[in-house]
Amino acid sequence: MLAGACAALATLAPAAHGWERESWAAYVEKYIQKDGRVIDFAVAPGITTSEGQAYALLRAVWVDDRNVFERVLAWTDGNLEREGSVLPAWKWGALEDGGWGVVDANTASDADVILALSLFVASQKWNVPDYEGRAREIAKAIWEEEVDEIAGRWYLLPGRWARDYDPVPLNLSYYSPAFLRRLASLDPEHPWKALASTTYTLLDTALPVTGLPPDWMSVSRSDGTLSLGGIDGSLSGQFGHDAYRVYWNLAIDYVWDRTDEAKRYLAAQSWLARYLELNGTLPREVSPAAIPRISGPEPLALFGSLYPALLLFHRAAATQARTQLDAAYKDGLWGARADYYEQNIVWFGMALGAGKFPPFEPR
Repeated sequence: MLAGACAALATLAPAAHGWERESWAAYVEKYIQKDGRVIDFAVAPGITTSEGQAYALLRAVWVDDRNVFERVLAWTDGNLEREGSVLPAWKWGALEDGGWGVVDANTASDADVILALSLFVASQKWNVPDYEGRAREIAKAIWEEEVDEIAGRWYLLPGRWARDYDPVPLNLSYYSPAFLRRLASLDPEHPWKALASTTYTLLDTALPVTGLPPDWMSVSRSDGTLSLGGIDGSLSGQFGHDAYRVYWNLAIDYVWDRTDEAKRYLAAQSWLARYLELNGTLPREVSPAAIPRISGPEPLALFGSLYPALLLFHRAAATQARTQLDAAYKDGLWGARADYYEQNIVWFGMALGAGKFPPFEPR
């Protein structure tokens, strides 16, 4: 059934024309150093994040590029290590003393979940038992350091740092329910499936009028009340860059696990589809008052993340989204900006939409 869902997407999408390998080769050349460091050029003079390393590992294992996988993993191990934990530091770059190293030793749970899953997939694809052992250690550390029970429900915190706040800030785009369920095979002692189900509780806290997911939300420790934004307004409660990944995460949940909640949510998310059909583009941001911001470059990451859901439930809009993505594609990369994040989100969306991101079923 699950393979059938992926095949169904492939029949809905236009022919891929070999972009999967071409774009991976271009990404490796532009963003990944020979030593395995992934560089985000959008932040001068170039930073590295655990998210960037994890994305590279996930893409490498899916395109079967073991050489790049091993280089990226080795750099991650050698440079993002945190004392007393197997979870990596989230940010590495230029230091005030002129050297280079860990700039911020906090964690980022989205990267940690992807890191664990990538190692788990690699262990089975390439028959490397040590990778599964490491994935198991990371999964357990995620639960111990980045998961909290609040008012009777389990929440994936954006990082260890979020424990210091009440209300607790949450980022919905960090929740990939399909990935979280698969970590249960690595760490059966903890209720990962219950944590995955929290995703759909959080989705009920949406922007009024549009029903779009917010960049950030918060949960009260006393009674579990959810609200838009976080940390006294310093974290945005609008729909924007941080929320883009929600659509890909839910599309993969439906394609991999046929989750009814994912299907209902994506099918009902018509505001962006209608906006695209009427205007030929997508807004970069949308305020709680439903005011769109369209200035600046096309939000290609949003086009990419949304594309599989549009293919499944909003076909006319999917055609327009694909037209925008194809027009932005040149020499293996999308768009003119040096934005590694955008390249990854578009690639993941295009790959899932083309049926090139089949379900991972642990043995």
